[in-house]
Amino acid sequence: MKIFVILIFLSLGSIAFFLIDDEAIEKETFQVHTGVVELLDKLLTRWKQGDIEGNYAKDLFNCPQIPNKLSLDSKYFECNSLYYECYLKKKIKNSKPFLVKLENKEVPVEFLPLFTDEQLGRDYLKPVPEGYELKFKIKKNVYTIQLKNTCHDTYLPQRKYSSGPIIYSDKNKFYWDNFYRNFYLDKYIVPHYKVLEWAKLEKKEIPTVDKSKWHLPSTVLTMNQIDQFCNFHRSRPMLAKLLDAGSFLPVNEKITNPSIINKAPYPWSRKRSFFQEEEGLYDETKDNKKHCLYLYDKKCRDSGVSYNPYEDSTVTWIGLFNPLGGPMEFVRNDFEPSKNLVLSSYYFDVNDKNNQIGYRGIWTGAKQDIMSIEFANSLIPNMDIFSDVKIGFRCYKQRP
Repeated sequence: MKIFVILIFLSLGSIAFFLIDDEAIEKETFQVHTGVVELLDKLLTRWKQGDIEGNYAKDLFNCPQIPNKLSLDSKYFECNSLYYECYLKKKIKNSKPFLVKLENKEVPVEFLPLFTDEQLGRDYLKPVPEGYELKFKIKKNVYTIQLKNTCHDTYLPQRKYSSGPIIYSDKNKFYWDNFYRNFYLDKYIVPHYKVLEWAKLEKKEIPTVDKSKWHLPSTVLTMNQIDQFCNFHRSRPMLAKLLDAGSFLPVNEKITNPSIINKAPYPWSRKRSFFQEEEGLYDETKDNKKHCLYLYDKKCRDSGVSYNPYEDSTVTWIGLFNPLGGPMEFVRNDFEPSKNLVLSSYYFDVNDKNNQIGYRGIWTGAKQDIMSIEFANSLIPNMDIFSDVKIGFRCYKQRP
């Protein structure tokens, strides 16, 4: 007979599900549990913190699924299944693998295969709706941990908001609030490695992407596939009003139910000024790339500046990364259902109106190409720049 035990690690946002063989003597079982708790603490801490030693940047960490010499921020390795799988395998191959102390003896931990895929280099971590499962065995006892993706979402404070660009605050106000509702938004545009994992597990056909670009936003899915991806993870495709709410900087964060909501075009400012007027960020008379840290536009892309999905300079007041610039983003839209495409991207210059918060176009969703996009009332760009249309996405969750 097996005994089923659950330990909840609230501080680490993870749950450990234990299957314990009750044939073990009581004293030994207790000591196994004590050792396992210590092991779990190490495993879950590493999951949350990632490459805390900075070994990748020092060329001291070899992982075939994360090619060397990429410009990767340390945040990329937090709650990252590619890194974690390589970390486990490296530890297992070492002369001193994972051990737990039992009866004053060190007993090895045997990790059990759950999800095997050669392209992903995967054996131990299996994608599940809330994160990943990891299974291991100590003597007769089998343990399953669920590693949650708590590094990748951020909470939207309960208050009154306004959706749409700054002109809407005076015209089509689109006010709404989330009082007594809890929304958690993806911090980052979903990276491709997560999409690839989902496609492998669910046996979906998606275009091939070189592994040197797996850390970048995934821009290969159709609208239906985005729905399926988010649904698998017990979430939904991002709503335009949620993305706007997390991007516009409130005039006063302490006033949660203002009668009037004033908005600015950029997430780091409360001023209604254009980008070239933002002090020190942009000077069109100089070859200045400082603005690329804030808004990765056409000039940044054309000049070869690397796009960093984890750039700290772009973080909004709630913790969203890159709400402007980079690839375009698909969103659902409660107020204007047809306007489902965030236009701000590296297809427009930094001072283009489309590179402000709230401007959206229309995407039919069947393909990622220029024929599937309409620009609604926004400024129509030069079509020549859209030879490689890229549309990313985020998901969100609503919890009790």
